[in-house]
Amino acid sequence: MSYLHCSDVLDIYVEPYIHSGFRLPNQPYSYYYRSLFSLHNETLSIWIHLVGTFIIVLQTFDHILSTSSPFVISYIIYNCIGACVMLLCSAQAHLFHSRNLNDHLRSFYIDYLGINFYGFISGIVHYRFSRVDSSYELFNEPFYYLFLSCLSLYSLSIACFSSGTIFVSKLPERFHPGTFDLIGQSHHTFHGFIFLMGFFQSGATYRDMLQMKNQITTRHLLKDITYACVTLTLEILIVYTCLKLSFTRLEKHYEKDLKKLNKHFNKNNENAINDKDEQNSIKKIE
Repeated sequence: MSYLHCSDVLDIYVEPYIHSGFRLPNQPYSYYYRSLFSLHNETLSIWIHLVGTFIIVLQTFDHILSTSSPFVISYIIYNCIGACVMLLCSAQAHLFHSRNLNDHLRSFYIDYLGINFYGFISGIVHYRFSRVDSSYELFNEPFYYLFLSCLSLYSLSIACFSSGTIFVSKLPERFHPGTFDLIGQSHHTFHGFIFLMGFFQSGATYRDMLQMKNQITTRHLLKDITYACVTLTLEILIVYTCLKLSFTRLEKHYEKDLKKLNKHFNKNNENAINDKDEQNSIKKIE
């Protein structure tokens, strides 16, 4: 496969300090599926989450085989679905986003949907298994839990600000633009940590489940499944609405750039056709 320089594609497809390895736009979907097995600037971003999905599924099977509680098994699968949806939505976004503006918007809106969905699912699971009920009235007071939650405030604040700083700093490609286009760019590292977050969070949640497996009932499970279905439905409606509203504005914004790039590609195609005709003519003369 041949790839493009950042100057040959719309800037909406370009990450800062990434100069090469961009796939051709407006190609059939089969072209982008085939690009899974070639090296370009999105290859690692895609495969980190595809392989990560497989690993989390294996982790889930291992947890299922390690317990006999039907409620723990149900919540393990519940949590696994949330994590896999997040990773697969991200993988498809990086696979198809550069096809055209419509696919770019749709792919990343689906990506954001996956992130929100996993956040909601993992939040419910964590809520259900966050603590064992205490028989001591002293430790059931709201003040006690408020105090415990505040103990981690500073460490959580440092973690949040650090993650944001790392994400926007674009290291290491900021210092060597073009060097880390295919391997080693900051977004690859970001994807790796997203997978690790899902993996370790699933493992920690499983250990919490084992402590509280006797306190969960069918009512809790059905209630949480209903929450998940309602949330997913609302997220799909919101994503669809945002996609419809934003595509027209985005298309108008890039109208001139699209015409310019189309002329550029048409000219290159004409030159390529002329070169082939000349080669055929030379062969006939010979």
